[in-house]
Amino acid sequence: MSSRGNVRFQLPQNIIDIAKREFEESKYNYDIIVSAQGTIVGSQTNVDYHFDKDKQNWRWNADEIYDSFSQTRKALQEEYGDTITLYRFQGNRSNIKNKHTLNWVHSDGMKESFREMFEDYDEERIIIKKEIPIKDIIALNVGSLGRYEEFIVFNHDSEGLVYPSNY
Repeated sequence: MSSRGNVRFQLPQNIIDIAKREFEESKYNYDIIVSAQGTIVGSQTNVDYHFDKDKQNWRWNADEIYDSFSQTRKALQEEYGDTITLYRFQGNRSNIKNKHTLNWVHSDGMKESFREMFEDYDEERIIIKKEIPIKDIIALNVGSLGRYEEFIVFNHDSEGLVYPSNY
């Protein structure tokens, strides 16, 4: 476990380094940033578009974005096995039909950061703890300095979800 600033992280440094490298090399890094850090809660994001059956074209492609983060998934699997324990703050507005991805965290520090962030929202939120299959992780955004942590994961309950061909 490492500490960066005043937030405790539980991801090993090698996973952070791989995720950061893949993020920087991916042509989809803007989509990942917007999905993880700048969305309207409960709305579809650019990453959702990549996995939406009605939006598959040259711009929105399930295979390319999923493949961009294959080494991150490999490192996560080597460290944690087939699943990893993740946490999500869930509210009522998060249940939209075409929301194909959901954002999760792993470390206690990020879980507390999100708890504080959602304290000011006008709706009740609960913490969900779940064993997430590594293959369900689309990307891991650790930020430009490796001081952030947000997993972008498939939402199997959405309608019109397109899986990558190598899923």
